[in-house]
Amino acid sequence: MANKKFRTRLFVILSGFLLILFIFFYGVNKMFFSTDLSNINGTFELQESIDSPDGTFTANVYLVNAHSTVKYSLAVGIDSNNEKFPELNDKIIYWHYPESEYDVEWLDDETIIINGTHLNIFKDTYHWRKDGKN
Repeated sequence: MANKKFRTRLFVILSGFLLILFIFFYGVNKMFFSTDLSNINGTFELQESIDSPDGTFTANVYLVNAHSTVKYSLAVGIDSNNEKFPELNDKIIYWHYPESEYDVEWLDDETIIINGTHLNIFKDTYHWRKDGKN
């Protein structure tokens, strides 16, 4: 009977420890290694808004100040000026660190060139941790 109690207690303790370990590593992954562009932290400072050739979309160029001791990063978000494309409202498609200079140009109504990177606004994203230029 004592042996069964010991095994049950050991199982509960190990399960709790594994759960805490999982939560810790999940948090570290989200904070430092996540490539989800919706999780960019910092103050977004709008630099310029550039309309697509037919005016359907707007590219908003932001400098992102994450902290006073780190360099700026560059983020570009797309807004739809047409209610047919609500999924593109405030969709970040480009994030690069460290970067504060930018050259943004629409190639056509669905393709944008950001600092030499061609992106289809419906299919592509650029994240410096995943796609890296450095």
